[in-house]
This record gives sequence, structure tokens and C-alpha cells, in this order.
Amino acid sequence: MKIGRNDACPCGSGKKYKKCCLNKNNVIPAIDLAYKRISKAYKDLEPKLENYMLKHFNSEIIEDALYEFFCWPDEEDEYFTEDAMESLQDLYRPWILYNWDCKPDIDETWAKKEIEITIAEAYMKENIKKISEMEKKLIKGISHMPYCFWEVMGVKPGQSIDLKNIMTGKTVTVQEHMGSGSLNPKNIVFARAVVIDNIDLLVGMGRTIIPIGLKPTLIELRKEIKEGRLLITDEDLLEWDMELREAYLDIDHHLHTPPTMQNTDGDLLEFHKLIFEIKDPDVAFGKLASLCTVESPEALRKTAESDEKGRITKVNFSWTKKGNKKITYYENTILGEVSIDHKKLTVQVNSIKRANRIRKEIKTRMGSDAKFKLDAIEDMDSIMNHSDENSLKYKKFQEKHDAMMENPEIQQQLQKMLSKHWDDWVDIKLPALGNITPRKAVKTADGREAVEALLYDIETGKMPDPLLNELQRKEVQKVKKELGLD
Repeated sequence: MKIGRNDACPCGSGKKYKKCCLNKNNVIPAIDLAYKRISKAYKDLEPKLENYMLKHFNSEIIEDALYEFFCWPDEEDEYFTEDAMESLQDLYRPWILYNWDCKPDIDETWAKKEIEITIAEAYMKENIKKISEMEKKLIKGISHMPYCFWEVMGVKPGQSIDLKNIMTGKTVTVQEHMGSGSLNPKNIVFARAVVIDNIDLLVGMGRTIIPIGLKPTLIELRKEIKEGRLLITDEDLLEWDMELREAYLDIDHHLHTPPTMQNTDGDLLEFHKLIFEIKDPDVAFGKLASLCTVESPEALRKTAESDEKGRITKVNFSWTKKGNKKITYYENTILGEVSIDHKKLTVQVNSIKRANRIRKEIKTRMGSDAKFKLDAIEDMDSIMNHSDENSLKYKKFQEKHDAMMENPEIQQQLQKMLSKHWDDWVDIKLPALGNITPRKAVKTADGREAVEALLYDIETGKMPDPLLNELQRKEVQKVKKELGLD
């Protein structure tokens, strides 16, 4: 922010800027100097406020303040664990000092007044003749200022960050030397921006960087806050302080919770190897071959091993079905792998639902010709523990995958599948958009902003294969053009 010629010089000399550092430094070093001076004063003030808090408030009251910050969770709530406390202290410590209303817990005089008072303000009142002018400015400038979600619009590493308040639309350029090195445009942060001596800076910022793909959720919250209002103000944000904190806590928890691994039908991943004893492999093949919908029994028979009479002794094939309800561009879905080896039948699937289904299917098709012997179950944790074995398997899989992706026919098929998905996407009702379609959403300013955020997140996301990345990027460009967002 520009420093006026008649403003106090940011170096702290007490002189006007024009008579001190104006001719010695350009604007950027002067701002940098002011930022360091304010930051030092803030760091020096923090332990004074915490000592004051510990002196005037017992542990139960401080714990109540913590519970209020975390929106009164249950004791077993995952938000309130020791790890969460450590990771969120950059938010809750300044919130308790500068935002929490401690008035009822100070004395009867304060309790009768219909104003909120923070710990910092109580400290300033009690020590008004002792504290410095800068400490007064900090307490007045920070107290009752709301936390909110800010979108990063630009970054000067080691210097400053351009931010836009997602709720109010306000833009600021904050001096932030540490965080500016880890942020990129389109990141979202939860923080409080304040102005001290004409310098914008952040006081309290969540450590979790929020991806732009979650912006539609925040836009939905913005709609709730704005209902009946022409503009959202800082006062409105203070009224919605709990809801804003709760939204951040939910997002933080979501981003730090390992995803639930599911198969293409949405079932929880759990690997089953079902083993049956069979009387005749050729008969078993005849009764089970139609489980494969992508190849005919005749084509599968050509891949099998047979005895001198031409009867099958060994064969492997996939258990499949046509299409997929969750992934609409899938023409077929692989449900499991079937192996017939002489008098042993093995079926491998990746969920208990599929395991139960194939057991019933085999019993219906084969009756007494197949005797169930064993269901060996292995969950994801067990599989991941076999690290050496899995790394070798992964290497072989990757080599096979890379070779397959070089096949022009495979590339053409992938492009066809992705095109089908994105052609359908514009007319699918999405929960992230309030259960309306992207085509309908872009007709409003809020909806357009939400769709742009989703597409940017997808377009810049990394898929496991460079070819898929490029195909995805081209399809997103087509969608943006179709929706008028290019």
C-alpha cells in the first residue's frame, strides 16, 4: 500500500515520511520496513496478552473459549483431537485473544455493559498508561475483525499476496513474507486481514491451503449470508463467525482425512479371493463363460489350455457387465477375474458385495458341480503393508500400462470415452452446484463463478498419465467454450 508523504515514516523514527526515508528508499523497502516493525510488535504483544489471560481466567474458562472456537464439539469429535489442536493453533490462539467475548468473565462492571470486549481490549484498558502506541494500534486494529475465506489473486514471493474476499468481494494486498512462498494464484486461505498504519497484513491464517475446486461450497455459504442484503459487510461476517469457522473446520477435516477407497460401483474396497472345488473344468467354463460380456465363449476358448480331447483344463477371463451407473462413459465394467485351473476355480473381486454376488451366481449356474472352499479377504491396509511385493507388481503394471497407452486404438478409445463424459457433464445435476446442471448454473453470476472454479481445478489437476492429462485438458476447453467461459 502506498505511503503518503505526510504519513509517519514506517521506520519508526517519529518523523514524517517525506523528511525521513522518502529520499533514501523507494516505496517497497519502506513498506517492508513497516511490516517488520509491526510484525515484531505483534509478536512481542502476544505473550503479554497470554500471560494476562492466564492471570485473569482459570483453565475451565479458557477451555470454554476453545470449545466455542471449535463450535462446541463432542469430546470424541475428530476436530478436537490433539493433532487438530496443534495444527489449528495459528487460528484459535489469536481468535481467543482478539475475537472471543470475555466480558461476562471479567467482573460485574463489564458484564453489565452491552458491548463485547476481547481479552486484548481488557488488557489495554487495564494497562492503558503502560502500553506503547503501536500496541494500542494493534489491539484496536485486530479486535473484532472477522476471519474469512480469501482467494489468492497474485503472489510476489517473499513480499506480498493479492487477496480477494470470497464473501465480500473486497481486495487487499497484504504484506506476508512467510506465507507468500507457499501460495499460488487460485489457492484459497482462511484468515483475518487487518490494516495497521496503512499496511495490510494477515493476523491468524489457517495452515490448510484450500483448492479452488471447493470454492462452490463457499459460494453456497455466501448465498446464505447474503440473503436479503445488498452487500456483505465485515459486521455480517462477524454475525456468521461460527458458520465460517465451521465451514473451515469441515474443509480442513475433509482434506486431511484419507479418502475412502471404492470400486467403480461405489463399494468399499475389500479384496476377496474365492476358491471353489470343481468336478470338470470344461463344464465349468461352459456354465460360466457368459459372465464375460466383452468376449464370446468361442473367443475365450481360443485363449484356453486344453487336453488331447480338446476339453478345457485352464482358462482365465474377466467377469464384466455392460456400462456403469456411476461412470457414464464406461462401456463396460470389470467386476472380477475368473480363473479355472483343472479342478480349482478362483474368482478375485474387490468388494464384499461383489463377493456375495458371484457366490450366488456360481451356485445358481453350477449347483453341486462347484463346492465353495475358501474366501481369503485382504483389506487395503494389508495390501499396502506388502510394500516390496507391491512395488514390483506396480512396476510391471506401469510397464504394461505405458505400452498399452502407446497403442493408437487405445488412445482413440480413451478420447471417445472422455468426450462422452464431458458431453454429458454439462447437463448432469451436480451436488457442488446445489444439484443443478453446469449449463443452468452459468446463467447466474454465482453459478458461473462456481463452474469456472470447478473447471479450473479439473483442468490444472494431475491425472496419472500424461496422455490422459492432455485429453482431459482439451475436453475441458471444449466445455468452457460451449458454456461461454472461454
